[in-house]
Amino acid sequence: MLRLFILLLLLCGKLGAALEGDAIQGGDDTGETEKVESIVENDETNVPPIIPLTTASSFRKHALSTFHSVLVVYKMDAESVFDTVTAEVCHDLKASYGPEAFKCYGLDCSLPELKATCKGYMKEVNTIPAVFSFSGAANKNPYQPKEKAMGREMVTAYTGSPQDKRSMMRWAKRYGPSWVKPLASRADDDANESDSEEVLPSVYLTTKKETPTPMFKGLSFEFWKRANFYIITDPDNLSPTIHLGDVEYTGDLSSRADIADFLDKRTPQAPEGRYYYQDSVDEAMSLYGGAENLSTLPPPQTFYWLPPPPPPPL
Repeated sequence: MLRLFILLLLLCGKLGAALEGDAIQGGDDTGETEKVESIVENDETNVPPIIPLTTASSFRKHALSTFHSVLVVYKMDAESVFDTVTAEVCHDLKASYGPEAFKCYGLDCSLPELKATCKGYMKEVNTIPAVFSFSGAANKNPYQPKEKAMGREMVTAYTGSPQDKRSMMRWAKRYGPSWVKPLASRADDDANESDSEEVLPSVYLTTKKETPTPMFKGLSFEFWKRANFYIITDPDNLSPTIHLGDVEYTGDLSSRADIADFLDKRTPQAPEGRYYYQDSVDEAMSLYGGAENLSTLPPPQTFYWLPPPPPPPL
């Protein structure tokens, strides 16, 4: 019995070490065994509801003018069968990706002020209620003053069962935010050779996998515009590592909070409003040739028109 007990302890120790590595090692986002430290309470009774958007301008701001991954429940009433499962999925996504990565809203298309906004998306689904995902970069022609000219597009719609939380979770994870770029090796990082005045530090995840986990993707979003994130795939790598420049993180790889604290102490402050599109005009270009910037008008010019020459003699 004593030998059996010792053998069980050894097996449990190896399993725990393997799970810790898988939390940051990388792999398929749709996996169900990923071990990450939750940054929110997992009590289902404390799941916050989705936030209602009641105007077209609020929809443009929170769904089209942001860099968050956004889930929007389109419905024909104040409540729908998708509200509860979407709120629970959003709650769990924040536990993996971080509190800022995903935002979830509801859009009551029966409201008169939202009918035109909803109409453009109805052709993407056979019926509503349905859940739409918006992700990617928010962009707009800087010379177009209208807010509705935002260029961010709807990625896809989920029309599966509102009772199948696992299916919606797998669908939503495909469109989570990620600013992680592949890199052959740390020596190939040419960011420090940039001519830009502001060079951000680089964070490297070295792993045997080709795809980073939601935790690392979420960190890349949390520290967006504070650091550049890279994944280095090494088939011979036995244990994943994280470096910030030449400094190695030696803490618990399964603890998102510890990794975030390590990065927070060594990266510049986040610029204000970084998760929302900042409308601006390139100062180097002008529709009026720079005339709107003149303090005084140039002196008037006098033009003289000469009469046409006489016809040649016959």
